[in-house]
Amino acid sequence: LAADREEGNYWRDVRRVRNLHTYEVEPRKAGEDRYRPLDHFSPERWQAFRRDVVALQTQMRPRSWRGVFTDRGYNPPPFWTFVGQRLTAFLPASSIAALKVLTVLDLLFLALTFWLIRRTFGPRPALLVLLFLTLSPVNTGRFVGGFLQYDWFCTIAAGVCWLRQRKPVPAAAALAYATMTRVFPLFLVGSMRIAAVAIWVRSGKLRRRDLRFGVTFALFCLMALGLGSLTGRGPGAWKEFVDNISHHTEEHTYGERRIGLKHVFTHDLASFGFDEEVAERRETFVRQHTAYQGAAALGLLAFALAVVRRRDHRALLLGLIPLFLLTVSSRYYWSCLALVPLAGFGESTLQRRRLDLTQGLLFGAYYLFAFLRPDRYGAYSFLNLLLVAFLGLLLGYELKRSWRAHRRLAVRRGRP
Repeated sequence: LAADREEGNYWRDVRRVRNLHTYEVEPRKAGEDRYRPLDHFSPERWQAFRRDVVALQTQMRPRSWRGVFTDRGYNPPPFWTFVGQRLTAFLPASSIAALKVLTVLDLLFLALTFWLIRRTFGPRPALLVLLFLTLSPVNTGRFVGGFLQYDWFCTIAAGVCWLRQRKPVPAAAALAYATMTRVFPLFLVGSMRIAAVAIWVRSGKLRRRDLRFGVTFALFCLMALGLGSLTGRGPGAWKEFVDNISHHTEEHTYGERRIGLKHVFTHDLASFGFDEEVAERRETFVRQHTAYQGAAALGLLAFALAVVRRRDHRALLLGLIPLFLLTVSSRYYWSCLALVPLAGFGESTLQRRRLDLTQGLLFGAYYLFAFLRPDRYGAYSFLNLLLVAFLGLLLGYELKRSWRAHRRLAVRRGRP
């Protein structure tokens, strides 16, 4: 806004902005009065920033920019900033042609991802992933016009494919990229490592591919840590990121259109009220915190029993369960749900197709509910309950499968 004020005041209709220190929406003047650009920019960098603002501001109508200025800000890890800087240096946003290329990169990466899925798993699973990704309510309005919004999805999907092909080195590199640009994939990788350790304990041998995966993953993460320190904020950017994302995550718990078990417990389970203010949601969660902890503990126990007998890509995708139980994340991170058909959860083709059908019905039920009651907070509370049911069904199938595998092993060893 300060740059725009010096360049013609294109955003004169913007009246309210979000204070990213408090996350409160306040009058525009309050933010402008306390901001001094040259306290944060060199004169040369400020001029370059003003040019970028002029190039970008006409890409949307002035009215559409109002939502941008009440957004919750820029929150990626420094490694993503490093990648973005290198791309935009090569394809500067001040060029309309380059800007169009930047905004279709996600579609190109997604096309390559579906090709890899089809090559690895066949046409039916690839079509299911495509169907669930495009139909999912978490992706509404995101595929076109963004910049590297789905790089993490593509690298997680590639990691799943390479794990299935028993190629641990490229799989580890892909999953490390996803982790260092979005953090939450650490839950998926951690789930797979739990399974690998369980196999090591049972057999007394560390599989060579597990060792290669672990070393590659660690080296890539260290490299990304170093590259992220080369951005304008230096090594301190990582501490700034941790402080910022901690605050951002806290706000997520009580926000609209969020995914996670905690979100379920931010409204009164007895009345299932939808229209509470943020202050009411905070009070409700404090009151129901013990119930949340109990539900999360039971879910984690069931997850642990299921994951110890899973390998590689199946164990990886089971990591969606602790992700749901322990975090409240941005909605589009749950695009990962589209990858569930690749895991082959369940003991039979019938059970797997039931899971696929259930996921499709889950999306249909959400859209129907959102149509009947267009309240974003309430609709996503309902979506979270649907996810509890879906993940519970998935976990039930996997626990049953693990129990039967345990019984077969006991019979082979001559135990009753």
